[in-house]
Amino acid sequence: MGGNLDKFTVTVDGVTYTGRDELVELNLTTGAGIYLQGPNDATLALAQEGNGFKVTAATDSRAATYTISIGLYSSLKAGGTLMVYVSETFSASDFVDGSYTTKLQDYMFVDQEWVEENANAVRGTDGCGNVTYTLNGETYYLIENDTMEIVDSEGNHVPRAATIFSVTVYDENGNNIASASL
Repeated sequence: MGGNLDKFTVTVDGVTYTGRDELVELNLTTGAGIYLQGPNDATLALAQEGNGFKVTAATDSRAATYTISIGLYSSLKAGGTLMVYVSETFSASDFVDGSYTTKLQDYMFVDQEWVEENANAVRGTDGCGNVTYTLNGETYYLIENDTMEIVDSEGNHVPRAATIFSVTVYDENGNNIASASL
């Protein structure tokens, strides 16, 4: 989640939380928890291009930075689900002829238990600093929160594909001014 967390208010089970400190207590921070969406923009678009993504620039002249995020809902070990995602942030000046091809790739996600069960998986990072593991030519993003897991109906730790794809635009003050999704 990018932007200025001090400006966000979230209500969970009738309790209202406002600002960075309270949201951090809820674990509503970058990479897990909530997925904020901004207003629509006439040209902002996100499209899959091969295993990566192409972003078409927003028309809003205040656009300063963009964050593309891909994620999924994972299981909490204590019960329930929580959104987890990886992201790439880039500048409005990175666009060439109105578009930007991301470094972020559409890899599947795995949890720490899967890594431990697959000792031959090689740890690395993608071009954005997100932790990856590669096994038999396939690369996966790691869910780096040990309170979450990805399991099938039989309790096996398995890779799972992303289901949430979004790009969010921020002004120079970190305010969310537009977003689009696949």
